[in-house]
Amino acid sequence: MATKSRLINFLSEERYSMLSARFAAFHEAMNEPTRPVVRVYDPLGSRHLCELQLVREVSAELQQKKQEDMKKAVSISHTLTSCAYAIYIKNFLHRMVKEIAFLDKSDDEL
Repeated sequence: MATKSRLINFLSEERYSMLSARFAAFHEAMNEPTRPVVRVYDPLGSRHLCELQLVREVSAELQQKKQEDMKKAVSISHTLTSCAYAIYIKNFLHRMVKEIAFLDKSDDEL
């Protein structure tokens, strides 16, 4: 838990005392399943819950877009790899044809 000196800048003395007491009760009841759950913080208001829902929806949409972009990137990567391999084979065959032509020319001179 954060120290009192750090939290006192953000919380009133009364609020800090209340949260500390709730946390102590939570800590005591933590390993006893028969005791009711102790909530340290107050429940969020309806406005905050709506904002949280909006954040979740936007995050899900952004995650879906990211996955689609990753699929596109992988597809492009495979295409580029295939193209690079095809270019390598083409250049290799072109060199081989030149070498064969050179060897044929050398055989004719002999």
